[in-house]
Amino acid sequence: MPRPANIGEVPAEYYQMSVEPQPSQLVAEKLLLDEVVQLTKHDAHAHPVPHDNGILSVLDLTTDQASSSSTTKDKKSKKKSKKRKLTTQSIPLDFLPEDALLAARTLLEDATQDILNEQRLLLRNSLTDPDITEQELDDALTAQNVTSSRTGATATTNDTQTPTELATLTQATSLLTKRATKLQTKLTVQLGGYSTKASQISTELLQHYAEYRHVCIEQEVFTNMFQREKRVIPQRIQRLQEEVNVLEVRERVGQKKYGDLMLERNRRKVLELKQSRDGKTVAADGAGAAAGETQ
Repeated sequence: MPRPANIGEVPAEYYQMSVEPQPSQLVAEKLLLDEVVQLTKHDAHAHPVPHDNGILSVLDLTTDQASSSSTTKDKKSKKKSKKRKLTTQSIPLDFLPEDALLAARTLLEDATQDILNEQRLLLRNSLTDPDITEQELDDALTAQNVTSSRTGATATTNDTQTPTELATLTQATSLLTKRATKLQTKLTVQLGGYSTKASQISTELLQHYAEYRHVCIEQEVFTNMFQREKRVIPQRIQRLQEEVNVLEVRERVGQKKYGDLMLERNRRKVLELKQSRDGKTVAADGAGAAAGETQ
């Protein structure tokens, strides 16, 4: 048996306890007595009693201490038993992996199929009609199995087993539900922060992906426009060159016309000055002639 926790080395004198059987005792009685001694030794150390000097076993205490401690424990246990009721703790079922369940199901299906094939072969050999079809053979085998199951199971057996099976399945389902709920709560507590972070990362990824798609669309549009402009640029350059040539010709014509107009303007100014000088001279001559006649 395993050594209990918080217990020191067992004194050697405890292991020297033995029961000397009488010659008339049977072998079974000897084994039972030896087992009782071993269990007594184990209980003395597996159930220690609290003490002022530390945790001691029942054998380390004196008779008075053991009796007083047991009396105190009895009083406390009686008081506690009045306040609370003892509840039996249900033993949880062991976890079985999915692969093992599938393998067991496959084995059961294979065994069932082998039994059905064997029964089909026996039924075919027992029938006198050699031309019976597979469908008729399956119907006869089904009827035979139903008849045997009805004769083997009685109403009393069904009434007794059904509630027991239902209670067992209900308890197993309840245990599995509790375990699943507990695991779900534990996972929620442990992975709550990770779930929130994953949600934020998913939102950011969707946003970045939308921006990336928008940039890809803009790049595609820009690439198409650039290719179109690249094809049209020589034509535009040629057109602009033609327009420049036309403007240069117009400018030359305009400059020539402007020069002619400036020459015409200067000529007119010279003529106007000459005419004004001639008019002044004529007026002076006329004034001198009039003055001579007056004298």
